Amino acid sequence: MTATPVEGARPSARRRPSFHTLRVARVERLSEDAVAVGFDIPEELAEQYAHRPGQSLTLRRAVESGDERRSYSICSPAGT
Repeated sequence: MTATPVEGARPSARRRPSFHTLRVARVERLSEDAVAVGFDIPEELAEQYAHRPGQSLTLRRAVESGDERRSYSICSPAGT
């Protein structure tokens, strides 16, 4: 699965979004229909994935018919 950070804090700080291949580190069941997913972020991408208020991620998955994409809000406090 690939993900791209979407800047939400300052328009001047926005970069052109790009996708990176990330490893899923953990999946935590929050309720019957919700999970929290944690990713291993390589050191060289840490700054791009630093949590900012209002940030979201777009995940991309390759399938036979092309790409599937879904966007998700970050639900953990900054710094976690």
